Amino acid sequence: MVWRGEKQHNRTDAAKYFLEVFDRPIWAFVDFDPAGLVIALGLPKLCSVLAPSEQILTEMLQRGLEDRYRAQLPGSEATLDRCERADILFLWRLIRSAGRVLPQEALLTE
Repeated sequence: MVWRGEKQHNRTDAAKYFLEVFDRPIWAFVDFDPAGLVIALGLPKLCSVLAPSEQILTEMLQRGLEDRYRAQLPGSEATLDRCERADILFLWRLIRSAGRVLPQEALLTE
């Protein structure tokens, strides 16, 4: 299943309910920002977050959005700091180190 959230036509709770009932492994492709990582943590049966290599992501984050990073920290930082998933922690450390974030769309043109 591929789902792209939007506020007008698709409800997040309905998509999450479908994923719970579907009861299959999930690979998430979220925004590379604190909120995206928290969304991934909330997915049932999450296997992993799809991401480019460390080198590519690190380079791309240097051109990322600093304001969006700062805006999302208050609502996400504590959750991510307590996270025990290696894949999410890896991405969180890269994002935190850069102090910038990337929307999914940034990877669609690379």
